[in-house]
Amino acid sequence: MHTPSIDSTQAVNRTTAWDLGRLIQPLRYTERTKDDAAANGVPKRGDRDIIDYVHRMRFVTAAQAQGRLPDLLRSLRTAQRHLSRLAGCGHLAVAPVRGTSPNFPLAYYVTAAGIRFIHRTSEKDAARCSDDGEDVKERGLASQTILHELLLTELDVCLYRTLAGRPDMVVLETERRYFRKDRTLTFSHQGKPKQVIPDYGFVLRAAQLGGKAGYLLTLVELDNGTSSLKRLRDKFRVYDLWGHSFEGQEYLRGLYRRLGATDPRPQFRLLVVAHDKNRTIGDDQRLLDLFTLSLECSADLRHRMWFGTVNGLHAHHMDSRPLESPLWFRTRDAEAWLPELHAVAQAIPPDPGRKAHQRRRAFVAGKLKCTERRAFIVPAVSPQLP
Repeated sequence: MHTPSIDSTQAVNRTTAWDLGRLIQPLRYTERTKDDAAANGVPKRGDRDIIDYVHRMRFVTAAQAQGRLPDLLRSLRTAQRHLSRLAGCGHLAVAPVRGTSPNFPLAYYVTAAGIRFIHRTSEKDAARCSDDGEDVKERGLASQTILHELLLTELDVCLYRTLAGRPDMVVLETERRYFRKDRTLTFSHQGKPKQVIPDYGFVLRAAQLGGKAGYLLTLVELDNGTSSLKRLRDKFRVYDLWGHSFEGQEYLRGLYRRLGATDPRPQFRLLVVAHDKNRTIGDDQRLLDLFTLSLECSADLRHRMWFGTVNGLHAHHMDSRPLESPLWFRTRDAEAWLPELHAVAQAIPPDPGRKAHQRRRAFVAGKLKCTERRAFIVPAVSPQLP
């Protein structure tokens, strides 16, 4: 049988064995001694910081560890080597993930041995560490589950990069385990116990006029685009009730006092990040749904809510200070046209389905086109020369 020849100009561009040489980078050779080999299974200098950060964020890739600890992990290759070594020591482990491509990065988490190491080396960090490692299913985590966790870690990296080199603002504390019983934000309403379980939280301390410092807790909700409108409406209502409850206000005052505030105010912000994981309507349309629902909340909660998208953060993740980029909508900026929305809503016939929401949503979409996007972290003001 005659086999047609392939013109060299039409040949498929692929990586051949001739090209593999340029993909190999030589490692610096150092002579290994018996002492080095024995120490390979023992955590080394700086390992506690790596283990502690992975534990605080729950799941971390090598690129995220390098972005968050650049002074310790100077390059991605260094980060990969350190995480791999700690996994070999048993202090970290790789999360088994189902349904990902071969190019999906390894996601590390801290094991029980890593927790014991933190307990041995730091009393301060041990106080907030659980006794067990992450609860990872033997059959592996779903790809969308691990993606949700890594997106939250990426937001933490963006926060660190934004505040790097800014003495006027610092992150005092972060929390990724509000789902644990000892960290759940609980309160009672009409005699019934309720709880708020954010995805992530961090406390900022910012310098203010007069030399005082302001403290502010930001709670983060990363929406995957799978919850119904009713469930989202209920979730926002629970945040509203918690913020007005005695338990919620006492929690905020106690948190700020523990971090150094002398006269704390029970205030917080709610940062909502929209993501359409199924790629059906897109992140912007999902944000529109969430923002429209937020306009039904009380005025107090509306003044606390910020909305952005995963796509927006991705588009600016290479910025030197990502959270200073104007990516976010504030619900409080809708106060000027909120009476118009109420008039439109009253003219809509009662409808138990989504039609009423779709009409309000269409009105809000037109208004958001003219609404200014804000920077979540206000850029530092440069001193003006005389």
